Amino acid sequence: ATDSLYYDMRNKMVYIYSEGDVTYDNMNLKADFMNINLDSKNIYAYGKADTLQDGTIELVTSTFTQGESTMNMDTITYNIESQRAKVKGIRTQQGDGWLIGHNVKKMEDNSINIADGMYTTCDQTDHPHFYYYMSKAKVIPGDKGKVVMGGGHIVIEDVDIPFLGLPEGFFPLSMGPKSG
Repeated sequence: ATDSLYYDMRNKMVYIYSEGDVTYDNMNLKADFMNINLDSKNIYAYGKADTLQDGTIELVTSTFTQGESTMNMDTITYNIESQRAKVKGIRTQQGDGWLIGHNVKKMEDNSINIADGMYTTCDQTDHPHFYYYMSKAKVIPGDKGKVVMGGGHIVIEDVDIPFLGLPEGFFPLSMGPKSG
């Protein structure tokens, strides 16, 4: 931590303030604030909102890395033993595009369940110009990774286009040229 690290031994808690960085096995978590419960092995972390000189507000996100996958998010509650996490406001690059989700669960096999999510190839993940809205999705990582999604539709410049939608579908996450 760049600011302070506080051990509360009576309650078995650790508090990390300002640019915390925790590494455990193949997991790394970076966030502005973290609290670690040493009994339950839960880490709760979040970023911060930073006001720039021109008056705009920039959200500094938390970054979670495990193995090859990296996720940027607003908040995370991660259990070190079970390797499960509940995440709010995730943005992660998968294949050629970005997956963005509001309510996300990371499972111990590194699959990700997303509720109220979107997939886009637009590089402005804070407010994409176009995206495919997904009511629910499951991201299965790996060499032959894929995203399996529930009902959804296309949104262009914040205009829902419900007749350009699918009841369900999937797409591969591999990078580069594809056939079929």
